[in-house]
Amino acid sequence: MAILHILFIGGFSLITFVVATRVVFGHSGFEHLFNSRMLFVGLLTLCIVGGVIFRVAADFHPEKFFSLLNVASLLWMTGSLVWAVMVFPKIIFPRPEEEAESSS
Repeated sequence: MAILHILFIGGFSLITFVVATRVVFGHSGFEHLFNSRMLFVGLLTLCIVGGVIFRVAADFHPEKFFSLLNVASLLWMTGSLVWAVMVFPKIIFPRPEEEAESSS
């Protein structure tokens, strides 16, 4: 079960967030951010990797199994919240096309 969590929570969710970030930024007029360092993606990655580590650690410490799962899920949800706070405003308030074209 831990291997599936590594694959799905660690791998696929990280890929999904990164691709979704590119899609949202690309379709909302924020393509210029592709060339900059997006620190929130690093924080998201750190939270997801931390969540995976705690999830795997839960298998090796059965006496703390549910506590470690709680920490793992909180880390994943924190990363998701950071992503949402940084990306959702770009969906709600896209750059006008004239402004996006003039900055290119």
